[in-house]
Amino acid sequence: MQNFALVSGIEAPPSTRLFNLWIEQKIGGNVNLRLGQFSAAQEFLVSQTAALFVNATFGWPMLPAQNLPSGGPSYPEATPGLRVTLTPTDQLTLRAAIFNGDPAVPGPGNPVDRDPYGLAFRLRDPALLIAEFAYDWNQGTSSLQENPHQEGGGRPAARARTQELPGTAKLGAWLHTGQFADQRFDSLGGLLAVSGAPPLQHSGNFGLYGIIDQTLWRAPGNSPGEFSAFMRVVAAPADRNLIDIYLDAGMTYKGYSIRARTIPPASVWPTAASHHGPRHSTAMW
Repeated sequence: MQNFALVSGIEAPPSTRLFNLWIEQKIGGNVNLRLGQFSAAQEFLVSQTAALFVNATFGWPMLPAQNLPSGGPSYPEATPGLRVTLTPTDQLTLRAAIFNGDPAVPGPGNPVDRDPYGLAFRLRDPALLIAEFAYDWNQGTSSLQENPHQEGGGRPAARARTQELPGTAKLGAWLHTGQFADQRFDSLGGLLAVSGAPPLQHSGNFGLYGIIDQTLWRAPGNSPGEFSAFMRVVAAPADRNLIDIYLDAGMTYKGYSIRARTIPPASVWPTAASHHGPRHSTAMW
């Protein structure tokens, strides 16, 4: 479809492949370590409200998916990594991780075809480091939240119901230590579109992001019904990235229909921008 935002976040070519292979250890009551092969998208850049939508960008946003080597560590391409999570209070969560920076063998085409069985186990590529701070309010005991878009990510963390309207705010950043080609200039300072010369190379790449999830209305007592909203903003340098600004926002309602089945009506708006040409993507459901 030539679309930056893939239709499904759980789509992959038919194959038998390894995705998750890790060991996790809790240290004391506030520290959790994970070591092995997994993806950054399972725990980082996650909006629990956006997880209702099936489009891939509402799991692992299109900005890192287009800018990082092989799309970054997200389904179906996991990679070796180490993650530490610290929960000093029920409201605060700090998590950081280091991953091999390219989940698949470098080369053209679909990265899944370059590593068809998930057995590359690459360890010597430039590293990807990512860190995130999360603050919860009006919620029950904090627990690890994973992305249900990602295979093996489980369901959104269950929270004790409170009278107040719950919400979560997150701030995060990533740093990739590899080399990234300039999107406009060649190694001699000329325009790539004119010279056809090798592109100028930049050392490293990074991105910053913010996320907010907020319940706006909840049915009284234990009655079903909840209206929520979310917004995510992601930014990266324009000179070395295809997409430098990404924004999505949306609203969801969960409740019961006349036939007593849970219904999740929702609307959402993702958009991405590039300063290297008409590469804007907008959609609404």
